[in-house]
Amino acid sequence: MKILLLFLFVLAPAWAHEGHDHGAEAKPVSGSLAPRFASISDAFDLVGVLAPDGVTLYLNRRADLAPVSGAEIEIEGALKGRAVASGPTAPGAYRLQGTPPRVGQPLTFTVTAGESMDLLTAVSPAPTFDRKSSNLDISQRLADGSLFVPRAVQNLLGMRVHSAQAGKFPRAVELSGRVIADPATGGRVQAAQSGVIEAGPRGLALIGQAVKKGEVLAYLVPALDAATRAERQADSASVAGQIAVLEDRLARYQKAPGIVPRRDIEQVQLERDGLRARRQALQTGLAGRVALTAPVAGVVAASHVAIGQVVSAKDLLYEIVDPQRLAVEAQIYDTQLVAGFGRAVARVGEVPVRLEFVGIGRSLREQALPVLFRVRTPDAPLALGQTLKVQAETKSTQSGVAIPGTAVTRNSANEPMVWVQEGAERFLMRRVKTVPLDAERVLVTAGLAGGERIVAVAAQSLGQIR
Repeated sequence: MKILLLFLFVLAPAWAHEGHDHGAEAKPVSGSLAPRFASISDAFDLVGVLAPDGVTLYLNRRADLAPVSGAEIEIEGALKGRAVASGPTAPGAYRLQGTPPRVGQPLTFTVTAGESMDLLTAVSPAPTFDRKSSNLDISQRLADGSLFVPRAVQNLLGMRVHSAQAGKFPRAVELSGRVIADPATGGRVQAAQSGVIEAGPRGLALIGQAVKKGEVLAYLVPALDAATRAERQADSASVAGQIAVLEDRLARYQKAPGIVPRRDIEQVQLERDGLRARRQALQTGLAGRVALTAPVAGVVAASHVAIGQVVSAKDLLYEIVDPQRLAVEAQIYDTQLVAGFGRAVARVGEVPVRLEFVGIGRSLREQALPVLFRVRTPDAPLALGQTLKVQAETKSTQSGVAIPGTAVTRNSANEPMVWVQEGAERFLMRRVKTVPLDAERVLVTAGLAGGERIVAVAAQSLGQIR
């Protein structure tokens, strides 16, 4: 990654803390840096860089250090006027032309941005300029290992900070999971007997096709061996002969009305109708086909058939799923986790997928207990069989400091570390110990205190500065 460099003038900073007070000056960075000052309030973070012809102001939100564009900045004191935005190429930057004030002169800034308005104060640094140097700033590593990163470079990097939150949080575990169809809404179509596949009314159902419950997906023509076919043909012929005898008897009874009791005639008719139904069943078994229908409404997720394919009994032919009703099956090897889980999240690329805990099986499967989660994120980019890493909260808690996972980087020794903001433009590397918390956060158990401001976005870029 390229390092963004800016050349500076002589630095003589003044850092204002929360409540608009001024503290000790930061350590000098270089002998050729522009004089600068800083001031903060509950809403804004302001950095000023002096030049021989005026001052450049960088206005950012205090909460996350995002640049504030379109603000109005009125300056009073040793330097008066209204700062003008530098333009779209420098978000959050404002310029005021004029002669720099003498050292130690008070400066007051009235900032209005949307519905937010605040008052910030600072003291002007010594206006000492190196005429041989450029008007730019440069990022550099200081003697104590910290970094000096000008506010202009911070904005170009898209840097964002986060205030670390200390407290007690649910202990989280990482589970390996696999996407399955929700057992309550998904369905399978299997062959009840061996046979040959034929196309349905609309051809064979294809993967991705939406189907309704009871819709015919294909036909299965039963496959019979020679002996079975001959046996059924003989049965059919025998039944046909019995039907002929009964029909002849019924015809004689009807020619002599009043002689044969009505009850006997009805008995013969019932026998004949039963034999006809049996013959129809035998003929269907010989030359008929079985409709393969969708057991549930949804989308065809998998198809294992082709026209003319010979299948065996119990073969899986189709899988039907509801894309909005998927589940994740994970495994746990620690039986102490059978108390259950709270919130659970899986991440697919940059997309977090929210999961709802359903239950834990009590029968070991490959020395592990199965855990079922339902997917609660609409239109989640998931596919059946896809493997996931699930971050699940347990019932126990642990103390620590919660920070975004993007804030954690690795040093040359592959140790986890974060960058802590020590001043407006000064950052210090801190080694930490972390454990998973959820898909977006980690829990720092050592090396960081609550309330410290850490770099959450562009932390990797800071590690490239030399």
